[in-house]
Formats: sequence, structure tokens, C-alpha cells
Amino acid sequence: GALENDGASNDFGRPNRTNLHVHGLHVSPAADDVYRAVEPGSEWRYTYAIPENHPAGTFYYHPHAHGGVSLQLAGGMAGALVVRDPARSALAAMADAVVLLQQCDFRPPPLSALLQPSTSLQSFLALSRSAGSLLAPNVLRAGRAPGASLRGLQHTIVNGRSAARLDGAAGAWLRLRVIDAAPDMHYALYVDRGTAARCEALAIASDGHYFASGRRLSLQRPAVVPPGGRVDIAVRCAEGVAWLRSAGNPSVEWYGRVSAFEDAPLAAIRFSPPPAGVPAAP
Repeated sequence: GALENDGASNDFGRPNRTNLHVHGLHVSPAADDVYRAVEPGSEWRYTYAIPENHPAGTFYYHPHAHGGVSLQLAGGMAGALVVRDPARSALAAMADAVVLLQQCDFRPPPLSALLQPSTSLQSFLALSRSAGSLLAPNVLRAGRAPGASLRGLQHTIVNGRSAARLDGAAGAWLRLRVIDAAPDMHYALYVDRGTAARCEALAIASDGHYFASGRRLSLQRPAVVPPGGRVDIAVRCAEGVAWLRSAGNPSVEWYGRVSAFEDAPLAAIRFSPPPAGVPAAP
């Protein structure tokens, strides 16, 4: 059943009510209505009119029902939306891959977490309690989740996997459409060449807007992505395995709360030689 909350609209309450909200798409607010409430047992069909001249780019959707947004994001409710480049453009010919970053949080909340608006409610344990079930007890006994990074009970999954792998052609550009769908985790992204002899990584767009020229990425100059943000990274490497990584940084204030930067390898990118007789792209 629904849990009522008489406090502010953004305090935790009614975790089973949901809706959808899109980031970056130029659509009617009547279609993208964050106040619409889809209650348990009901349904609503979302229809968006995308204009023919809509800018190309990487966008995404997630629930935005006030009182349950963070909890539902923690449960994996998010997805990518891509508006393709014109067919004859150089960018349209570039291979691409969606990199959806989500945050797994196994920190146990207080038993009264659902009644305490100030409590962090990104925890999967809070999610399971609100749904009337509990996660396996061994998660708590182990003290950390499988595949967790140095953040202990918090870690990042990519496209639903804790050990994500992406594939590209050696010597050809691969476009990574990175979406930060974590409730409150920041990322400082760069590409570690790993076993690949040579690598280039350029940030080419942010939040659906192209840069005038690519911005070269490194550990010292990463692409910073906040929750809800997107960045498109063009990567070109020699044969081998490179890594998309996030560099740890001090905690920051994010909407009045302390947030942090993930400090971990996020995905392995395997660059393989093209099939025999097929030249690598310039």
C-alpha cells in the first residue's frame, strides 16, 4: 500500500506512485508532466511529439513522482533516449554505445527510515522495505555487495552490469553515450588505455549539446557529469583493452546534500581488429 507523508512534496512518501520525466527533449510540458501520478494498478501511455528539426543528442528518462524519485532511481528505473544525427553526417557513421550509469547502494537504513525524511533513501534495503520484502540476509553479513568498488556498500553498475564490457573496432572512433542515472553520484570520466598501445578520448557533447571542438580527456582533465547529466565521449584506440574510469574527488554539495565522486573503473572497452578485408575507419 501507499505510504502517506504530510510534509513537503520532496520528502519521502507514496513510494509506489510513479510517472516519467525526460531530460533534454524539446517536448510539450503537457506530455512531460512531473505532477502526473500513476498509481498502483493503473497505467498511463506517454506520447511525445518529437519535431523533425529536433537537435541530435543523448537524452534519458526516469521517474519523477515527488516523494519517491531517489528510491525508484535506486531500483533501476531509468533508460536512454537517442536522437540520431543526420544520415549523411560524419557522426552518424560513428559506432556508438549507451553507457547508463546507475548506483547500487546496500547501506542499511534505520528501521524507521521510511518515516524519516532526512534519511538517505537510495538504499536498496529501503527500497525492499517499502515494497514489503527484504533482500537476502547474506548481503548484510558480507558487509559489501559483490563487485563493489572502494566505496564499500555503494558502487556503480553500467547497463545493469557490475563488470561491464563494451566493444569497438581498433583504429575507429567509438561514441560512448554516457548517462548519469545515479540518484546522487558524480563522475569524473576519462579513458585509461590499459593494454591498448594508443588511445584518444574526446568529449564531444554535453547534455545534448555539441561542443565546437572535441575536448581531450585525461586523468587531470576528466569530463565531470552530475546526476541527470549526459556526456558523449569519442574514443579511438589501438588493438587491446581500454577502461572507462571515474576519478575520485572530494565530496561536493548537491542540492544541499553532500554527494561524492565515484572512484572506480566503470567498463572495459575491447578494441578488436576489423575483419579481414575491411579497412579500419580513418
